[in-house]
Amino acid sequence: MHRATLLGLLLILVSGVSAAEGLPQVGFDSDRACLLVDGKPFFAIGCYNVVPEQMKSCAQAGMNLTVRLGSSGLLGPKLTGLIEREPGAVSKFLTSYSDAAQEAGVWLIEAPASFAPEPLGYRAPEFPARFERFLNQPLGRIVDTLRRHPAVLALNSLDEPNPQMQETVTAFRRAVRERHSGRAVLLNFSRRPHEWPGAADIIASDIYMTPNESPLCELYEEVRTNVAIARRLKCPYWLLPLLESYETVGPVPPEQQVAQTYLGVIAGASGIVWWTWPPRHAATWDVMRKLAGELQALSPVLTELRPDPPVRISPPEMARVVQARVIRHGRQTFVIAANATPSPARVTFEAPATCHSGTEVWFEKRSLPLREGRWQDRFEGYGRHVYMLPDAWSAGAELKLTTSVEVPTPAAMTDTAGSPDNLIPNPGFEGDKGWQVVPADREAWADIAKRGFIDNKMAHGGQRSACLRFTDANIMLDYVSDPILLKPDSFYRFSGWIRLETAGALHRAYVFLLGGGRRMTGRLLGVENYAGWGQVSSVFSTGREPVEVRVRCRHDSNDDFAGTRGPKGSGRAWFDDFSLVRLPDTRNLIRNGSFERSTWLSGWPVSWDTLWSLIGVPGHIGGKNPLWGMDSGTAWHGKHSLRLVNPGATTSLPLDAMARSVTCHQTLSNLTLSQGQPYVFSAYLKADRPNCPVHLFVGSYRASKQVTVGTEWMRFTHTHTPQVTVYGDAYIQIRSSDPGTVWVDGAQLETGETPTEFQDAM
Repeated sequence: MHRATLLGLLLILVSGVSAAEGLPQVGFDSDRACLLVDGKPFFAIGCYNVVPEQMKSCAQAGMNLTVRLGSSGLLGPKLTGLIEREPGAVSKFLTSYSDAAQEAGVWLIEAPASFAPEPLGYRAPEFPARFERFLNQPLGRIVDTLRRHPAVLALNSLDEPNPQMQETVTAFRRAVRERHSGRAVLLNFSRRPHEWPGAADIIASDIYMTPNESPLCELYEEVRTNVAIARRLKCPYWLLPLLESYETVGPVPPEQQVAQTYLGVIAGASGIVWWTWPPRHAATWDVMRKLAGELQALSPVLTELRPDPPVRISPPEMARVVQARVIRHGRQTFVIAANATPSPARVTFEAPATCHSGTEVWFEKRSLPLREGRWQDRFEGYGRHVYMLPDAWSAGAELKLTTSVEVPTPAAMTDTAGSPDNLIPNPGFEGDKGWQVVPADREAWADIAKRGFIDNKMAHGGQRSACLRFTDANIMLDYVSDPILLKPDSFYRFSGWIRLETAGALHRAYVFLLGGGRRMTGRLLGVENYAGWGQVSSVFSTGREPVEVRVRCRHDSNDDFAGTRGPKGSGRAWFDDFSLVRLPDTRNLIRNGSFERSTWLSGWPVSWDTLWSLIGVPGHIGGKNPLWGMDSGTAWHGKHSLRLVNPGATTSLPLDAMARSVTCHQTLSNLTLSQGQPYVFSAYLKADRPNCPVHLFVGSYRASKQVTVGTEWMRFTHTHTPQVTVYGDAYIQIRSSDPGTVWVDGAQLETGETPTEFQDAM
């Protein structure tokens, strides 16, 4: 059947759907900066892509919402097939997800773009024409069906639009609102929303923090800025934090999940919607349910009228440690506070003089006395407390926080800074050679001695360290090492120690290796704001040619979060005990190929992940019957293997095109794959049944090979030759698409076309 005919038939089929009773009345309260549902303030608590079988569990935990991802177009071909085969089933297909949400008692934000007949990839040259066809023909009738469903609260726009798509998403919202003005449109951006009037009714952004690399103060500052943008647009703002992991990001430890959720609330978000279902570790599922219940209990408080009473933090260098928010709720006052750092902190809270009663600490079954309007409490690293005081404060009554951080004793040197194998000259700054201060601004030369110097009073090891002082003048300085020549086709480990004390704006101190026109260490390695001595490290590889690198230490202030060019505060950063060591020759480019080492989430193998959308069951690592994770009961090498259990259809609703697959993958960050060089991937596989199909991917998502796995360990191989040099983006994946169990061990990637004996690179 011709596509135009299919689209025409779709219009006829869905146009006959009758309106349902009990539709939600959706509105907006600009004073509260929140959504109104049936006239009541609504604080969103949910997750993307919750499968129907788990919606009731989410509702019981305290969630009120699920969101389908927009703009994928993966369900469109299935819808087209139904039009050909079963015209009467089209309406049911369009509303099957919303039917499940209604039965479970949660709201749904549905994505019409998921039903687009053609993929809506923004980068494709065909996108403008495809979107125009979608906008002019099926979108309106699809919206007619979805908007008449009593569980559909809003419709999801195109996800993460690029800066050139303002008119596109505005046209999408206009088309939706023309069909039914009572339906809101959610528009999610990557980190920072664009100020596009008329493009959406609800603004959201996904801010994914990298554990141990992106301190959570950055998330807090970003949400504050995004809330201000949304308020200028008179829209609610929802935060979409990372639930667990995403490619090279994660997994997020449970304690950091608590902190990022509460920091988003403290910064003013009127909804928390995690990306994305399912939580794959039992500890993540446990903390997710705990947080959902707490947010549900706090929802009447979090949707109170603004403005919040002000908060003042002292001393100034502690301004980015424990964050707090004061909310007046009836005759009560709530103080919500969270520690944005991994270091324990002790805080003295000073309430207004009109406050005389003690404070109840919610969710902890304890209370604290007030003495002269003050109370004290200790915050664990990433800890949070919620205080309820039975005294109503005035809008201008200030809360004062006096914070101190329990800076740990510098860790014993466990790296190779003092080793003869260390390639960095003068790694601890104990001598006078090997380093120089390089200002980015030539005008800084006259004042360089005051801003970049050797400090004889502060050191991680030895007697001295390098110090960079940052002032409001915003003159960037680097401490730069002498050049170091690295050998080709080699692995190196780089590490160092950083300490930072700042006042005022958001600061960061970081190091990286620059060579061959790129950062060899991949991400910047650093700390932000007030931080005691902390170690940063990275393992990377060189290409086929020798490369000359320099260590660069930097301290600057990122004022972008505040959206202003104003004062940037001041502070000092110290650097010490650097190490750059060539690792022993290894043929294996894969990390943890024997699956012997786990992350901070027990059973989750270091450096490995699984595609987040492919299994619908929560908590399948660390539970009784894990579907994915380390297996100590069988192994080809060492004591562990990786077990992949494909349970078949875990959901009655296909959320995407690969809903029955289970995978393991590793993104080889900081690894160079050279153009024209053949690489061979090998792994030992076995299954719980004969003739089990498994796909191997090497280099990219597109380079795959199918193998047939039996019940005994057998080595399988797949070769790949890059057409261009790949820097830190090589991809390894093993995918099992049929029901059953597959074990993986001895994974190896090496140069050449024939695999050699397995070697565990870790």
